[in-house]
Amino acid sequence: MKLTLQNLSFAYPQQVPLLKNITAELAPGQVHYLAGPNGSGKSTLLKLLCSWLQPTAGNILLDDRLLSNFSSIQRAQRINMVWQNLHYPWACSVQELVMMLAAARFPRWGKLQSGERSRIAEALQLFGLSDSADQSIQQLSGGELQRAMLAGAWALQPDVMLLDEPTSALDPAWRNQAVKNLEDYAREHIVLVVTHDMELVGRAGNSLWMLDGQGNFYCGNDEKMFAPELWSRIYATAANIETAANGRRRITFD
Repeated sequence: MKLTLQNLSFAYPQQVPLLKNITAELAPGQVHYLAGPNGSGKSTLLKLLCSWLQPTAGNILLDDRLLSNFSSIQRAQRINMVWQNLHYPWACSVQELVMMLAAARFPRWGKLQSGERSRIAEALQLFGLSDSADQSIQQLSGGELQRAMLAGAWALQPDVMLLDEPTSALDPAWRNQAVKNLEDYAREHIVLVVTHDMELVGRAGNSLWMLDGQGNFYCGNDEKMFAPELWSRIYATAANIETAANGRRRITFD
């Protein structure tokens, strides 16, 4: 399984290119992280990868097949997007929300089968929502709602999971658990996380992507991607990077 970007470019109408000639590949094995300053095109890139936007130039392929050649239901089954701070104005229970978010994998008519119900229950348990399954989502905290959206993505079991700041509302304990859940999922699926959390980025190793706000894209080995000079240039402020004994980086800015 792989998601391939070939000379991908994008510009909004009557604007300079936001993304220019990106060539890269995502595969299972570890969580991939995408970092960069505000307005650098991170969310736009996610929208391209889930076909919410179409490239100005270049191609996106899933398993060597053009993403544009998949039907909408095929894309919904294989690629899932978890947005930051998505609000649901209607009243439904936590369990119903998880079911709706995973609906692309379920029968379009009739009742859910036992295996599908088991997957919903497992997703609720994995993200600590079993006791809140019948609670209205309008009564949830921001962190609880974020966990419900993550549970829905997990219940769908997509080949590609794209996440925009998925831990921004979580307390430290649930942040760590959510990251562990994503790392476990990434062993056999593609996971790409957009984040400003420098501690998470420090986990990335050679699975880090970066955008600089000038249309330029960066990926590569540890030595290249964690060079302080690169970070200082991209974020326009002096960066310091230290490597701990466990191999993770500590990134700070002056």
